[in-house]
Amino acid sequence: TFIPNVFICRLGSSLYFANVVYVKEMLLKYVEDLSDANNIEYMILEMTPVVSVDYSASLVLEGVVRDFRRKGIELAFAMVGTRVRTSMARTGLLDVIGEKWFFNTVNEAVNYCLKHQRMKSTVVAVQHDIETPIRGNSKELLAVDSHNYSVLLGSELAISNDMNSNHTVVFMNLEGDRPDVIADFLHRLKDMGFLLKGAHVQHFEAVSWRHRYFVQSPETGSKLSAEEVRRLRAGLGELLDMK
Repeated sequence: TFIPNVFICRLGSSLYFANVVYVKEMLLKYVEDLSDANNIEYMILEMTPVVSVDYSASLVLEGVVRDFRRKGIELAFAMVGTRVRTSMARTGLLDVIGEKWFFNTVNEAVNYCLKHQRMKSTVVAVQHDIETPIRGNSKELLAVDSHNYSVLLGSELAISNDMNSNHTVVFMNLEGDRPDVIADFLHRLKDMGFLLKGAHVQHFEAVSWRHRYFVQSPETGSKLSAEEVRRLRAGLGELLDMK
């Protein structure tokens, strides 16, 4: 799906001193190459494969975040594991980026970026349309008011082994009113032989539902293996396609 002014990039491995400069150059090249076709204002980094970020990589990422912001580009991070998040906090990178730019799924990140963009445009319009300057700067207004806007992007499925120490976490953002999905999900898990250990469902902005499920393998009583994750993803993908 083409999303104006938003670019989604999936990082393929952990970040450390030997590869982080290459990653930085790759991100900068994406921005340059797409400047005519889709001028990037938000870049979302999907971090599922990233299980560690060393100190050198944190310093380079901090430089990327600051450089992008000078260019008017915000970096958002999706599917960041606990270990990586802890490393970012330890080096101060988390504070530089800001908690609001971390998201459980790509869908959540895209929604926030589009709301942030719309609010930013609204603030600029207000500043141009009134004679008396508004109180507070644009950053403060964005921080307070961006949640008043809603963007619906449809359903999304994400599965991570890095969000919890003992469980595989399944995220589903579902468009519309679908009360039967939990029962269907439980039946699908049972058919595939997986164990459901916890669930959390949240109604989001009157148009969608956020589902989070904690799943274990019956073989190990812990996280699913890579092959089990593949099977689960395929099975749930079929479930969503049928709805």
